[in-house]
Amino acid sequence: MDNEETEDSIEKIIFDRKTVFGNKKNSTPHGFDAGNHRNIKNKEGIRKERIAAIERMMKADATREQIISYGYTEAEYAEDEKLMAMNA
Repeated sequence: MDNEETEDSIEKIIFDRKTVFGNKKNSTPHGFDAGNHRNIKNKEGIRKERIAAIERMMKADATREQIISYGYTEAEYAEDEKLMAMNA
């Protein structure tokens, strides 16, 4: 009998913080959402870097289709196009 999965499933992955050196107690389990709270502050920085990356690709003569194929969105492309026109 093979082990092929035939049904949909949902998995919950939880990371448990464990102290391996010292006396600090960390007994609270941390899932993906715990990390997201810290990353909310970084979203604006990530957005700005993605826009800057698009600008660099445009300056290197990458086409709109190429940039979109790299995983950037139409909205990001349009935003950068607008910013570049304003700064020209």
